[in-house]
Amino acid sequence: MFPNESLNVVHSSASLNWISKVPKEITDRSSAAWNKGRIHYTNAPKEVIDAYANQYQKDMEIFLHARAQELVGNGLMALQIPAATDVTFDSDFYCGKNFELLRTCLVDMAKEVRNLPTIIINRTFSRMKYKQKRIQKIKCI
Repeated sequence: MFPNESLNVVHSSASLNWISKVPKEITDRSSAAWNKGRIHYTNAPKEVIDAYANQYQKDMEIFLHARAQELVGNGLMALQIPAATDVTFDSDFYCGKNFELLRTCLVDMAKEVRNLPTIIINRTFSRMKYKQKRIQKIKCI
């Protein structure tokens, strides 16, 4: 986005829980990670959560590598990354419940016109310890 070594400060406060695309295996009915028409990963099997986590890892690597190129030496990068606490269970997570409610409303609306749309929300709220672990693997920072 910006020329190399042109930024002294980088700040992101709301965008780093969105992923760039839906993982292919989420919509592939033959995949163990097929999300069975859900628009989010609340109460989904481990394979679905892993697919989202892997996409998040790829996106974070791209994001952090780009920002590392743009920062001047000794520049500051301040990131606020929304995450679930380590004790939050996926089925209890507030945002997940909102997405599940949205899904049921959309499905009901689609039944009225007999055309079920494919709607998937590309947003992740993984546990903090997993996000920390994945970010630490990225070598550019």
